[in-house]
Amino acid sequence: MHRADIESALNDMDFPAPKEAVVQHAEQVGASDEVVAALRSLPVGDYTNKTEVLRSVNLPPAESPYLKPVQARMRKNRVAEHMRDPGIR
Repeated sequence: MHRADIESALNDMDFPAPKEAVVQHAEQVGASDEVVAALRSLPVGDYTNKTEVLRSVNLPPAESPYLKPVQARMRKNRVAEHMRDPGIR
């Protein structure tokens, strides 16, 4: 499941909407079982827009747009500090 799958399932959704309406809409538009299950795991409440739903759904870590900057920093310097060239900082 990808963020785009959830977005496409909610493209024509009218907001604000409670969790139950979000799940029901995804089922009606033929979203995959994986997307519907992810939406069922949302906290109970009213959602004001699609972005709020996407922030609340449990996406796999690689898909979360909020983790990309952290993942990029973690990949940056993968050499032990004592092995780094002192001229590169």
